[in-house]
Amino acid sequence: MRVISGDKRGTKLFSPKNTDIRPTEDRVKENVFNLISHNLQGSTALDLFAGSGAIGIEFLSRGSERVYFVEKNKESIKLIEQNLEKTDFKSSSVLIKGDSISTLSKLKGMKFNYIYIDPPYDKGELYVKSIESIINYDLIDENSVVIIEEDENYRNTYDKYLNLLKSKKYGNTHISIWSKK
Repeated sequence: MRVISGDKRGTKLFSPKNTDIRPTEDRVKENVFNLISHNLQGSTALDLFAGSGAIGIEFLSRGSERVYFVEKNKESIKLIEQNLEKTDFKSSSVLIKGDSISTLSKLKGMKFNYIYIDPPYDKGELYVKSIESIINYDLIDENSVVIIEEDENYRNTYDKYLNLLKSKKYGNTHISIWSKK
């Protein structure tokens, strides 16, 4: 697991030691960022269910000004802290230790340019709960992008809440890019 592009390109990140944490594959991560933008300068991102922090760190390496990492798993929190230290991104990061869904209420009214949603694949209800909370707490505007990573075999549809911009499959991983309705 490494940083794909930007200031910290090639930096190896600390990886989880157990299989409970499923980091996004490097090839998927690279393609996600190719789909969303080549210019993230000054943006603010929210990495829900942050895992190792690799997605949020990629945002920072590519020019995001600030990234909020939300994670409740103690091993994952330690990984995020180690990876932020290694990449020297602590000062441009906010690590929120707690449940992703309840944390969204604490962020009410903040606007994010990018929100990355990647809960455990077997917790399908967390996708819809996340999106409902993002809408209810007014965390996105007409220029925001919501990126959803999910298992190809257990995909949900979110057209009730968001407009689909792009959709791509990488093996069993499905990435969809959405905007505000």
